[in-house]
Amino acid sequence: MRREKKVDVLVVGGGPAGIGAAISAARNGAHVLLAERYFFLGGMGTLSLVAGLYTQWSGERRILGGIVRELMDSLIQRGEAREICVPMSASPGVSSSRTEINPEAYKYLVEQKAVEAGVELLYGALFSDVRMEGDRVVGAVLETKSETWEVDARVVVDCTGDGDVAAFAGARFDKGERESGTLQPISMLFLAGNVDVERVFAFWASEEAPRCLRAACARGEIPMPSMALHNPGWERDIIVSMSRTACDATDSLDLTRGQIAAREQIHRVFEFLKVNFPGFEHAYMVASSTQVGVRETRRIVGRYTLTREDVIETRPFPDAIALGAYPIDIHRAEQNDVFFEQVARGDAYGVPYRCLVPADVEGLLVAGRCVSATREALGAIRVQLMCMAMGEAAGAAAALCIREAVQPGSLDPALLRRALRAQGVILD
Repeated sequence: MRREKKVDVLVVGGGPAGIGAAISAARNGAHVLLAERYFFLGGMGTLSLVAGLYTQWSGERRILGGIVRELMDSLIQRGEAREICVPMSASPGVSSSRTEINPEAYKYLVEQKAVEAGVELLYGALFSDVRMEGDRVVGAVLETKSETWEVDARVVVDCTGDGDVAAFAGARFDKGERESGTLQPISMLFLAGNVDVERVFAFWASEEAPRCLRAACARGEIPMPSMALHNPGWERDIIVSMSRTACDATDSLDLTRGQIAAREQIHRVFEFLKVNFPGFEHAYMVASSTQVGVRETRRIVGRYTLTREDVIETRPFPDAIALGAYPIDIHRAEQNDVFFEQVARGDAYGVPYRCLVPADVEGLLVAGRCVSATREALGAIRVQLMCMAMGEAAGAAAALCIREAVQPGSLDPALLRRALRAQGVILD
C-alpha cells in the first residue's frame, strides 16, 4: 500500500540532531513530520546507551542554550541527570563538563517535548529514497511495516547521521575507509547491575587501574586499554564503554559484522571486569546497546567546510549557529588509542550555517555528524549536544525558509541568528 503525505518540514532521523530540528521547526510554526527507524527517539543517547553528553560549558562559561539547555535542565530537575567535570583520558590535565543522563528518562522526555511542540512522529520508518525536482529535494520515500509513505516536503532536514538523504540526492560527500583506518571505529556499551559503584570509581581513579587495563589489552583479554564509565547517580548500576571495532556503518554487511564483533567484545570485557575490578564481583549484565555507537561516516560537502584550525583557533563566523568547546577527539583504530586536541579553557568555536547547507543540492539541510567538516573538525562537533544544537538551527532555518519563500542556500543568516537568540541559543 502507498500513502501520500504533504508537510512543511520532513526531518529524517530522530537522534539528537533530529530532536533539535523537529522541535525547533514546529515551535516556529511549521508542520513537521519526524521519521525515525526505531520506535523511540534519542539516537546514541538511548539506543546506544551513550549516557555521557558533552559539553554545555567552556570553563565557567555556558556555551549551549536553547533546546539543549531546556532538556538537560529538565532531566537534572527530575533527578535523572547530573553535570560533572571529568578528565579526558588521553589528555592528562585536561577536563571537560559532561551531563550524565538516565537513557530511559531521556527517551520519555524528548518524545513528550516533541509531541507538545506539535511534531508528528512516524516510528518504524526507514528512509529508502529521495524525491527530486531537478537538483532540488522535494520529499522522501519512507518504508514502514504497513505501507510505503511518499512524503512531499517544502524543506527536508537530513538527521540520519550517515547523510543518507543527502547521498541519495546526489550531494557530494567525503568519507574515510575502514581498511585504511580513516574511519573512526564503532563501539558497543552495556549496562551492568548490582555493582558497588563507589568501589569501582575509587579503583578506576587509582594508578593501578590503567596498568591493569594496559596489561590485559597487551595479553588480548580486552579490546582496548582504556574505558569510560557513565553513571547519572545510580547506586548499583553503571554503563561501561570499552569496545572498539573497525567498521563502515554505511555498509549493511560490514555493520552486521561489526555489531556481532562488538557484542562478543563486551561480554569478554564484562567477564574481565568481574574478575579484575573491585566492585564488579557480583555484577550482572542488564542490557547492551540496541545498536553500536557510530562516530563517523559521510561528511557532506557544504557551502563551507569546518576545519581543524577553525576549531583549535576558535575562529568566529558571522553566520555561526552554535558554539562548541569539546576537543578534537579521534579514536584511532590502528594505534588503538584516542587522540585529543583541546581548545583553550573559556574559549569556544563557532559552527557556520553554511556547514549545514549542501553545496550542490537545494531544498535540503543537514544536521549532526554528517555536516560539512574535515575529519579533525568532525572529531569535535560530532558529540550529541553539539548535534542537537546544529539540529535546532536547521529546524529554525527550515521554518524561516518557508516563511520567507527562499531556499536554504539563500536564507539570510542574520535572520536565522536573530531567531535562534530568541530561542535562548548562545551565539557569542
